[in-house]
Formats: sequence, structure tokens, C-alpha cells
Amino acid sequence: GRLKKLDVSENNLTGKSFASVINKLTECEINLSRLNLASCKLMPLLGAGDFVNSLEEYFKSGNKLRFLVLPVLEESLLSKVKDLWENSWECLGEIEKDSENATFSVKQM
Repeated sequence: GRLKKLDVSENNLTGKSFASVINKLTECEINLSRLNLASCKLMPLLGAGDFVNSLEEYFKSGNKLRFLVLPVLEESLLSKVKDLWENSWECLGEIEKDSENATFSVKQM
């Protein structure tokens, strides 16, 4: 079986650490459907830009997550992820944000 879902919510890994994970997923051509990084408090503080860049490369390689939860990032980085999501899913992409996390999903048809 192949890895399809990865839930590392409430972890103390940094954005740089998550970037390494995403880079490895891209390298190994693993197409996740769900990635949950909810409430990962260190991610926005340390290496969030690295993470967003690795996520951009992941999407460019043809991988399309259907569900993604991130801790709230600074607005410029969150905007970049929103653009990635909207470009991948067009009118099917949905984005919700609360005080702690941003959730990206695909509308069910």
C-alpha cells in the first residue's frame, strides 16, 4: 500500500522539518490526499517559508492534496498557499480559517 494520509497535528516540528518531509514525498512521487499539520505551533515560527516553497514544488510535480490543514501562517505565506490551492482546484477549492488553523479542502460533488 502507498501512503495517502499523513496526520502530524500538534507536533513540535519546525517548518524546515516539514519542508524536508514534503521534499521527500515529492522525490519519492508519493501523492498524499490528506495532510494535517493542525496546531503545529513551531511551524509558523521557524522555517515556514521553506515549508511553503516545498509545498509549491510538491504541487508543481503534479501532486494534488484534497485536504490540508496548516497552522495560521503570516499573511504573505498563507496567501501563497491559497493561490496554490485555487490554481490546483479552481472553483472546487474551499478555504476556511480560524484563529489557529487554515483548512483547505475540495468541495464534494
